[in-house]
Amino acid sequence: MTINDTWGYKSYDTNFKSTETLLHNLIDIASKGGNYLLNVGPTSEGIIPQPEVDRLRAMGEWMKVNARRFMGRRPRPFAALPGVNSSVTANRVTDFGQWRATLKPGKIYIHLFKWPVGKFDLDGVKGQVSKAYLLADADQRP
Repeated sequence: MTINDTWGYKSYDTNFKSTETLLHNLIDIASKGGNYLLNVGPTSEGIIPQPEVDRLRAMGEWMKVNARRFMGRRPRPFAALPGVNSSVTANRVTDFGQWRATLKPGKIYIHLFKWPVGKFDLDGVKGQVSKAYLLADADQRP
């Protein structure tokens, strides 16, 4: 995928995707078992345009905290396809358009695109969830 609208450098293409969009794409693709190959378009002098550098750096900073969600992971453990709106009810979020999941043995990583209001239910999980915490929390508080 391109960071803007075209493959290769085009001086007139300044329609750069936001870092948020690029991260959503990364998470969405990883949750389906894929890899995200992101294209940059250097100038004829070999310089990568600053907006691309800025987005790549921001993604790198995000990956410092969140990379373990992706290394050695498997696709989502749920039958429903992300992107298909299932249901959103009062105090309960089950809308696959708002989140994705990846899996490692004994762990489910939930990627929330929009913070839920109220309770986040995870239907279809077998077994007992023993702990939940934000990856950015070094103390792993529940």
